[in-house]
Amino acid sequence: MVFRRLGFLCLFFTCCRPSFSQNLVKDEASKKYAYKSNKFQYTEFSNFVNGFAFVNKGKKYAFVNTHGDTLCPFEYNLVQSFNEIGLSLVGKDSLWGLIDSLNQVLLPFQYQEAYFETPNCVSLFNGQYWQIAEISGQG
Repeated sequence: MVFRRLGFLCLFFTCCRPSFSQNLVKDEASKKYAYKSNKFQYTEFSNFVNGFAFVNKGKKYAFVNTHGDTLCPFEYNLVQSFNEIGLSLVGKDSLWGLIDSLNQVLLPFQYQEAYFETPNCVSLFNGQYWQIAEISGQG
């Protein structure tokens, strides 16, 4: 009974939030995606989370916004979606770092593991020990 209620709430939320999928097209022959264009260039396209989706071209990832604009060059080999305050854990050469929605590096790419504990708190492992970093507002 509780499960059905939760399922209904999830379905209701999904139906009522804005959908950007009508602008996403997949070419079945090449298995590539196009967003707001007829250029099938992405081999992977995530759901939009907080206004951004991560996309893959070859072996590298970048982010696009809901207008189809690319946030950054295709330079990351590890990505997580942006969180609710505009931060994303991304990786280069299999080491994690942290960027904001302007692609500014907030934590350098030197961690073997990284996880959000809260929207502004990250657990980081550098190969020897764990540490916690709290990200405060800029300015």
